[in-house]
This record gives sequence, C-alpha cells and structure tokens, in this order.
Amino acid sequence: MPGLDDLEPRAYEPSIQIPRARVDPLLQAEGAPIRALDALRPRARAIDEAFAGTRPPPAAGYVQSLLTARRSLAQVIDYGSSVEMVRSPSPHAVGWRFTNARGTVMTAVNVGEKTCRVAFPDTAGIWKDGVKGDVFTAQDGILTVSVRPHSVRLLHAGNG
Repeated sequence: MPGLDDLEPRAYEPSIQIPRARVDPLLQAEGAPIRALDALRPRARAIDEAFAGTRPPPAAGYVQSLLTARRSLAQVIDYGSSVEMVRSPSPHAVGWRFTNARGTVMTAVNVGEKTCRVAFPDTAGIWKDGVKGDVFTAQDGILTVSVRPHSVRLLHAGNG
C-alpha cells in the first residue's frame, strides 16, 4: 500500500522529534491538528488520482499460490541456472527462462493494467502454470502465454 510520502516525499524536519517528544507536536497549538490534517489533503488526492480506476488482485490467496509454486520450482530458478530474458511487445511484461541440469522453468510477469502476451521462442511441448494451473502448448516452436494484469506465470514442463 502506498504511503503518503510515495508521491511527494516530505523533507525531514529535525525540529520534530516524535519518538522522543513529551507532547505531540500536533497538540501544541490550538487548531494545529486540523491544520496538519488539512495539509495532507493534496497528497491524499494525488494518491487517489494515481491509483484511480485500478483494482489490485485479491492478495492473500494469490500470494500464497505464487509462493507455493515458487517454492516447488526453486531448484531450477535458484541454483546455477542460465537465465535468458524474453522481451514482450508490451513495456509492462517480460519473460525469463531459467535452465539448469534439473530442467527449465519459465516465468512471465505483467505489471501493467491490461492483459499481455509473452512468447517464448525455441520452446516445445506442454507447459503448466504453477500459480493458476493453466496449461499451455507450444505451437511451431513458440510458447505464447497470456498474463493478467499485475500477475506472474511460473511455467514448468508438464502434461497438465
């Protein structure tokens, strides 16, 4: 979740030492709390405008399935793999192919607001997404996968 300083960072004010303060600075002057809250309105509006119309995916279930799939593929992704980046036509999506003696794993990531496609060249066979369970089949040596907004595909060879 973005913080108030994400869009417009606030300069550090050494005169305010909240952790050691005996009296909250907001309460030192009459009307100060409301002035402090009113000062936050432009920042809150900027955050609202930056994220207007976007819907984050339901996090808990998705993150758990992502971490479970990632754990099952760690032997290929983490240990001595050669890594190849696979570009996508979209600037918001990219793919990665990890290969070592234990096999090949491919990942596709989309950080955009629209579904994107990532095409993995020189790929044959059937591939399963460890996150959602979707199955994809390579056609003419290319595996093309669709990636929903703000999501990841973790692909491993499989027959479904």
